[in-house]
Amino acid sequence: MRRCLSVILLVVAVGSCGGGKKAGRSFHALPPLGARLLVLAPHPDDEVLGAAGMIEAAVRRGADVRVVVATDGEAGPDRLRAGSDLPRERRDETRHALADLGVGAAAITFLGYADGSLAGAWSERWAARKRNEGRGSADEIVADLRDALHAAPPDSVVLPMPVDRHPDHAALNRFALLAILAEFSEEPEPALFGYLIHGGRQWPESGRDPVASESPPEGCAGSLFPWTAVVLDGPGVQRKASLIAQYRSQVASGSRLFRYAGRDEPFATGQVIHGPRSMSPTFPGLRRTGQSIAIRVPRGECTVEPGRRDRLRLRFIRAGQIEERLIQFPGGVPNTRGGTLGQSLVTERDVTVTTGTRSVRLALALDAFRDIPGAVLEVLPQSPERVGPAWLLRWRGANLRVGGFISRLLTGRFDPGRPFSSKYPASALAPSAQPHDDGRATTLPRAANAPLRVNVEWPPRRGSPGSLPLGTERTRRATRDPGPRRGERCCS
Repeated sequence: MRRCLSVILLVVAVGSCGGGKKAGRSFHALPPLGARLLVLAPHPDDEVLGAAGMIEAAVRRGADVRVVVATDGEAGPDRLRAGSDLPRERRDETRHALADLGVGAAAITFLGYADGSLAGAWSERWAARKRNEGRGSADEIVADLRDALHAAPPDSVVLPMPVDRHPDHAALNRFALLAILAEFSEEPEPALFGYLIHGGRQWPESGRDPVASESPPEGCAGSLFPWTAVVLDGPGVQRKASLIAQYRSQVASGSRLFRYAGRDEPFATGQVIHGPRSMSPTFPGLRRTGQSIAIRVPRGECTVEPGRRDRLRLRFIRAGQIEERLIQFPGGVPNTRGGTLGQSLVTERDVTVTTGTRSVRLALALDAFRDIPGAVLEVLPQSPERVGPAWLLRWRGANLRVGGFISRLLTGRFDPGRPFSSKYPASALAPSAQPHDDGRATTLPRAANAPLRVNVEWPPRRGSPGSLPLGTERTRRATRDPGPRRGERCCS
């Protein structure tokens, strides 16, 4: 019988930016995550490194879990010396690890984009590249993500953080925000949970007790967003380490990847800004006036600073095409260029920019943006040492103040017979001592207050007792008319 991760869901509220130092924090209950969970991974293994505990918790509560992997990770380490077979090997590793978590092969989608190409696709070139194919429009990435969102509209989406230092991770975050804006233009979007894989040399920390409580990451990543954590007990930490070990092409004995098997599996929230909302030192303000849509972006070390030649960029969807507005500050004087992505940008006059001591204010002309539900706003730092944040801004849509899960509950799109709540009873969280098929106990006995020593079977075995068959498929329902997708230009 398959052993399960024991988890508790908590939220860590982190204070303001203040140069990246963590301020006071408090814990509060995490809202229900809903009946459907979608996990987005830039490379095979990110889904387990970032979200194994979340996936296991969702499966245990009866949720429908799907995973989308954007690239095959062919540019990563090749510990097995698989050569040209590395992409296939990495796909298999993901299938086996997710099968042990209860996610069947039919619930996993590999998009097959070239490893390292997502950042270039999100750039002004707007050109996507599949691993074994030529270049095409990056509209295809948005369309692929929309297909995943449309097939089984999720109540929650787990995705890379916008300030992850790996370019593919940061780019997939932004593509996902744009796809969510397109797919949920007239209804509440899913709850978003961002995981951080590349947070600098001190993330995750080395030499720590795997079951010791952690704080959110240092620096801007920990300061800009509120944090929630899936908290694993000792057996859960061991279980996650064993799952990481299944990625044999990436993991060597003593690999730093095992640092991700710790007590706290953290997720950042607060990436969606609904208007009207006042600006804070860590996130933009948004409101609609009689003549414009007003956006105030706070100035600061972790946000935007025109004096450092930082830029701002808005990307949105109009009449089925993706457009952008790029705001620059040459010589301290703002100017705006824009147009359809993939084409040359020209001077635009539908965005008025004003810089103040505390913020940069963008006024979007209401006549031009009246029928646009929102935009992806991102900070583009001049320094390559910094990664700018991004937010999904929403100033128009149906019942935006009501969360996606609650809205689906009220409109009948959530089945109350399949509850998924963070308020688990203690009995549901306690590690069970159920035996494997061969009679071996699954619990990890440990003396009280003793540090946990994570022992990983090396090399890991595949097809271990209790793993689900790869052909396992769960029942899913599409709640909307699928409609045309592939014949469209991105988002019509």
